[in-house]
Amino acid sequence: MTDSFGFDGSITNRSPLLEEPDNLSRISGIMKDLKGTEDPDDLMLSIIEALDQIAWAPEEQGAFFTFVYSPKTPNLLYDQHPLVEIIEITRWGFRGFNYHWNMVRNYTFPEIVGPMHRVRKSEFEHLRTIPYQKFLTTPP
Repeated sequence: MTDSFGFDGSITNRSPLLEEPDNLSRISGIMKDLKGTEDPDDLMLSIIEALDQIAWAPEEQGAFFTFVYSPKTPNLLYDQHPLVEIIEITRWGFRGFNYHWNMVRNYTFPEIVGPMHRVRKSEFEHLRTIPYQKFLTTPP
């Protein structure tokens, strides 16, 4: 039996309005325009323009983000445009699983350039297929 709002008390009875169809993804336009020859910087710019900027909040553990990263450690190979899942929050930053590297990396707050951009779970798999990673090495 359902109430006047259409809720029957079960967890599995979810409103279709709460689901996000692929055609409503904030990055669907980027996916449609991919040719395979795009510059990673141009792709990242398109992605961050499509995604919301958010202020950092410690309760974001488990969430997906992308951002611009510029570490200071000498001779460090890094991804300037990481796509990460936050796995541990620390006093200096966070540890995140970088899906471009397929490994856990450390990220310090002062080395994040600009805002972080939250990625919805429904957009995550699409973003994984966009070649916007940019691997660089810091100077000695």
